[in-house]
Amino acid sequence: MVKAIGSRSLRELARVICNRRTVCLLIVVLLAAGTWATCATVGKHYRSSVKFQMREPLTRDYPDRDFYLDSSLRIFVNNQLELMASVPVLARAVLLMEYAESGDPLYQRWHEIRGELEDGRFNAYGMSEQRRADFEAVLVELDQRIEQRQSDPSHGAEFRERVRRFARNVKVEVGKVGKDVLTGSVTLIVTQPEPVERARIAADMVARSYLDRHRQLQWPGDQRPVAPTDARTMELRKARLEVARAAMDAFVARLDDPSDLEVLEQLTRNGPEADKHCLIRSQRENVLALDGELAELRLLQQQLLEQVPLVLWGVLPRTDSEGLLTVPALAVLNRMADTDPLLTGMVTTVPEKTMAGNLTIRQLKTTEATLLTDLNRLRVDYHDDHDEVRKKRAEIATTRRLILKEIVGEARTLRIPIATLSARRDEARVELQRLREQLNRLTGKLFEYQSLVHEMNLAQTQYCQASNDSTADTAGREQDTDGIAILVIEHAQLPDVSRPAYPKPFFYAVIASCVGLLLAVVYAFVADHFDHTFKSIEDAERYLGVPVVGSVPKCGGRLVT
Repeated sequence: MVKAIGSRSLRELARVICNRRTVCLLIVVLLAAGTWATCATVGKHYRSSVKFQMREPLTRDYPDRDFYLDSSLRIFVNNQLELMASVPVLARAVLLMEYAESGDPLYQRWHEIRGELEDGRFNAYGMSEQRRADFEAVLVELDQRIEQRQSDPSHGAEFRERVRRFARNVKVEVGKVGKDVLTGSVTLIVTQPEPVERARIAADMVARSYLDRHRQLQWPGDQRPVAPTDARTMELRKARLEVARAAMDAFVARLDDPSDLEVLEQLTRNGPEADKHCLIRSQRENVLALDGELAELRLLQQQLLEQVPLVLWGVLPRTDSEGLLTVPALAVLNRMADTDPLLTGMVTTVPEKTMAGNLTIRQLKTTEATLLTDLNRLRVDYHDDHDEVRKKRAEIATTRRLILKEIVGEARTLRIPIATLSARRDEARVELQRLREQLNRLTGKLFEYQSLVHEMNLAQTQYCQASNDSTADTAGREQDTDGIAILVIEHAQLPDVSRPAYPKPFFYAVIASCVGLLLAVVYAFVADHFDHTFKSIEDAERYLGVPVVGSVPKCGGRLVT
């Protein structure tokens, strides 16, 4: 009774939704109202910001102005961004906010000197030695208290967690670079829960802590703290690079075989599975090549020994345990007479490889062929008992005796390369088995090795980048410090109470309404799919197979009587 959605007309689809419009509207209203109510009960967070301008006049005529704008100011601004989000600055802001609420005397001293700075009675570089010493003492004491709070076994973890939560609510945005002068704007945005005054105080504390830290970096001599780029470089070296190297050294020390490291490097180079099969295939091909050479030499030896008469073995076994012919001794051959029928009637076939490599056998076979030709010619003129015929047969027997000796000697000589190849083949098989076991053993360590290599490469890259930034930062500070000015062009303002950063009830309610509308449409089509009642006269006639005689309309939900 139910048609597929794709086969329905727009009018039917609209009817499906209109028939259940009350439930659909209820779903949308409930989701929107629930979201609005949830936003009303959740604590509000407000946002306040401080805008800085970093300005450096372009006093010299640079041949490549765009490069100077892109390199000098970029490095300086990036360093300031890192300084703003550094742990010392945020930890100072958190501690100063706490001291401001409790009225700590250290906060009063810090606030007094900060007030003199902002009133313009002196600046950070032209203040008197005594006042700068007082300012430095306040900042040093703040840092000491931060270290004490962080190292406190009972409350240190809580304080560090407060700083981490506070850091998640601090955001820094970079503006555009000016054209006539080197200017860059940076906006520091801090989000804090209500009351609304807390966001302004937090933004103000972070901005002041950043400026204090920046002034410390400009002081000469031992009074200057470690620059953030230098601190980051040292931290990366200790926390990342040295740890990664130590982990790699420990991993290498745990390897069973010194060659395991070379295999792991080869597996990591182009892909573990491909290189694993490549290593095994290469070693297997080596074994197969040695097997082929060994089989070729053994076949050549057997072909030579097959030309040797059986009587030469005498009482000695003719074959070994593998069924191969053994090399006979020459004692029986030496005792044979030249008139022995075995020598006079024997025919030997020497393999071409032996003929090509043994000059003596080649010459003897040539002599044998010549003597046989002469013998056949003599047989035409003389009978077999003639002296010339017997003499020629004796020469043939002597030549064949020499040929047999050369064949046996060649077969005996082949035993050395056969034994050598056999030993090499056995070593290759052992190496193949060892390589398979090694690869199976290293399969579980491959992922760990790749992770260590990736971590060490990443640490090395980050350390080199930080080292380069630190060098550029140091060079910039030494080249011209007084020319760079950091100005606060927009101080932290009290946020509008009616416009919190989040939650935003109207925005979230609109999203909830859209989601509710989607769910309502899904509900309407699912409900219509499982509704098997007739919707029209056409449905009744189509599914019942009989014509409709009449219909009774409804009026106000009841049948008309």
